[in-house]
Amino acid sequence: MDMKCPNYAICEQWHKLNKHPGGAKFEVLKKLGTCSSLEYSQCMYVFKIHSPKIPLLIVEDEDGIRNNLMHIIESVYPEALAIYPANSYFQAYQIIQKKYFPIAFLDIRLTDGSGIQLLDDMNRESRPTTPIMITAYDKYTELIEHAEEKGVVEFISKPFKSKEIEDILNNYLPPIFESYHPEL
Repeated sequence: MDMKCPNYAICEQWHKLNKHPGGAKFEVLKKLGTCSSLEYSQCMYVFKIHSPKIPLLIVEDEDGIRNNLMHIIESVYPEALAIYPANSYFQAYQIIQKKYFPIAFLDIRLTDGSGIQLLDDMNRESRPTTPIMITAYDKYTELIEHAEEKGVVEFISKPFKSKEIEDILNNYLPPIFESYHPEL
């Protein structure tokens, strides 16, 4: 499946620096103005890793909820954030090994772990993360209290409303915008 590359100008710069994941294939792709799905996915991965956009992690094991949250966030801040979705603790753990996230939406209970456990992994780094916990449970359980002790700043209950997510983003993103410096 071929698709128009949305990051063509950046791809061209990477090719000049010999850093494009398509390598020599880039010349062919350049003539076509498209990327095969393999090169496109590689390109999008590299683009996200080097993007000046603020990285935001979403860890949610329910596809519909994760996709809905991504859609809401993209509609509120379409050009400012690079969203990294994960559907499990293991997948999220692999992502956080490669990238720093100044803000993260974490499901409190995952099929293979917990958002609290993942937050502990993230907190081992010296750079601060603003964690928002997603829960389907009562806000007064011991699990919630434990999450608060770990530094969770907000809780959103499933199902959540778009306005609730927008308010959280508008509250916590401005200071991140001011202080974020992308890794090079």
